[in-house]
Amino acid sequence: MSIGTPRGIRNNNPLNIIETGIKWQGMSTNQPDDKFVTFVSPEYGIRAAAKILQAYQESHGINTLKGIINRWAPPIENDTSSYITAVSIRADIEPNDPLNLGDYKTVYFLLRAMAWVENGRPPEPDKFWYPDDIWEKGLRMAGLNPGKPLIKSRTTVATTTGAVASTGAVGILTDLFGLPDWIEPLIPQALSSLDEKQVAIGILLIVGLTQWRTIFARVDDKLKGRL
Repeated sequence: MSIGTPRGIRNNNPLNIIETGIKWQGMSTNQPDDKFVTFVSPEYGIRAAAKILQAYQESHGINTLKGIINRWAPPIENDTSSYITAVSIRADIEPNDPLNLGDYKTVYFLLRAMAWVENGRPPEPDKFWYPDDIWEKGLRMAGLNPGKPLIKSRTTVATTTGAVASTGAVGILTDLFGLPDWIEPLIPQALSSLDEKQVAIGILLIVGLTQWRTIFARVDDKLKGRL
């Protein structure tokens, strides 16, 4: 790799993750940089960056571009405002919009734009320093898959289950209890034999059940160190 190659690219660390004593997967045995981590391949550097973003959201409640960059590149030693603006433009993300950092596409566009700021303009702008297959492999290694949320703890599953209460009685019953496909068409007919009050009571009971499952799952996840 040429001398003119940016530091982060030389280190296979496109987001310039600082050495803090964390034993990242894929860290190189040889760590020639006195400040930033060196990885054996760029996929591991991308994976580590995605894991940091996940921790920002899960452990610190940070889920906006502005919040992320203020922590990643604090104003005390960076032009944080310009960093936020540059990433906002390149990733097409508003600074204060809430983000799901367990979403593949969100993290993909966010990290590519951040890597551009960290390392400068890439030789091939359409590659964002690496071709798509490198970015995809790194994000997959972090647990992110295209079209599939990263976080799949029982807390998330229970929360999602609770959300189906707003999709209608049929959706509630089929999603909550995992009923087979052949039963679903029969549900409207069964509901039609009930009056509005009975249907309303049934939905309230289902919503109560889903909320209980959410609370139980969050407590259990906390006790087992998943939160």
